[in-house]
Amino acid sequence: MSQTAAKEPKQQLNLFSLTWPLFLENMLRMLLGNVNTMMLGRLSDQAVSAVGVSSQIVNLAMTLFSVISTGTAILVSQYLGAGQREKAAQSAFTALLLNAAFGVIASIVLCSCAVPLLQMMNLPDDLWPYAIPYLRIVGAAAIIQALASTCSALIRTYGYTKFSLYIAFLVNILNVIGGWLVVFRPFGLPSFGVQGIAVARTVSELAGLCCSLLFLRSCLAGWGVQLPGLQDVKKILTIGAPAAAEGLSYSVTQTLITSMIATLGSLALTTRIYVNNIVFYVYLLSMSMGSATQILAGRLAGLREPDSAHKLCMKNLRLAVCANCGMSILFMLLRMPLLRLYTSDPQILRVGSILLMLDLLIESGRAFNHIIPSALRGVGDVRTPVIIIICSMWVIGIPSCWLMGLQLGWGLVGVWLSMALEEWLRGLLMFFRWKSHKWEKMLLIESG
Repeated sequence: MSQTAAKEPKQQLNLFSLTWPLFLENMLRMLLGNVNTMMLGRLSDQAVSAVGVSSQIVNLAMTLFSVISTGTAILVSQYLGAGQREKAAQSAFTALLLNAAFGVIASIVLCSCAVPLLQMMNLPDDLWPYAIPYLRIVGAAAIIQALASTCSALIRTYGYTKFSLYIAFLVNILNVIGGWLVVFRPFGLPSFGVQGIAVARTVSELAGLCCSLLFLRSCLAGWGVQLPGLQDVKKILTIGAPAAAEGLSYSVTQTLITSMIATLGSLALTTRIYVNNIVFYVYLLSMSMGSATQILAGRLAGLREPDSAHKLCMKNLRLAVCANCGMSILFMLLRMPLLRLYTSDPQILRVGSILLMLDLLIESGRAFNHIIPSALRGVGDVRTPVIIIICSMWVIGIPSCWLMGLQLGWGLVGVWLSMALEEWLRGLLMFFRWKSHKWEKMLLIESG
């Protein structure tokens, strides 16, 4: 192996060593959006709503990128567990090329089709001046997000979770500096508004991507990487397509829910965005544990240790349920101070307070959906999670949201109750699938 290649992490990978850097990294990535939301709130609540709707559209494009990044992360994890590092490096290189191509396509579509895409979201008239420029700027930079998602997934899979944390910290610092320049306009700077926030975020993400690419290059050096072959592409798509279909289904349903909420007015949209920003920190730990579970389960699958993988999943599930319930109760008690960090509007505070009290019903079920699907994907059962999530969201999630949120007139409260119902149904179906042990026959790679 080349002397320039990065050294493998010496510590033994375990739940704690993987989860805490992932937890901090995810927190920093969420802070990126939270900081922008707070800064946009200084412009107007309409700007917050407009950017939130635009972000839903960008998230749909991100599911395209997850076809490659998710598939590669699972495949590379199993290759590393089996000691086949040359094949792991080959898959990583292939993923970068494929997502670069997908990123170019997404950038062109999002930038050129911003108006018709926003029309599909039932965007209120007062939000258009903010939404169009933001979507065009962020959409044009989709290739950055495509490559960044791939680099981040690969760096974590190789075990360098701390480096991903450092990158997230760098991106946040640059974004805060850019947002400060836009909002507070020191040195007599002109007002750039929403466009300035979008540019600041894009520039900070570009800087993080450059650092990630340089580090990943050192990880892959010396492993004989060649041009990608059809076999590499086939394996990545075989794994990634079902996982991406899961993400696509989730993003589409969330977009439809956002479109439904938009019919309730911009105030309801803003309330949802503020509450979602807060509750992210409730399930942040279990989400990070899910990512760690996928890596560890993949390694154990590569080592042909299904019993160890099963025990790992059950242990992590218990921890995740306790973490989500505990954090949800804490945030319920602190709901008013947390909401006042974003707004002083009395109607938003009233409705948002109710939603945070209902959140415990969602988070207790969400823990199942963070741990078990991740474990299933890690061991190679990539199709079952997508079948469950599509059936659950489209048969229960969307209809119940329409019924309770709009038809019964319960508004956002009805939407939150429908989300709790769907999370629990999906989580229980995932649980029964894992307990069946059918995933033990789905290993993705050959031994040796």
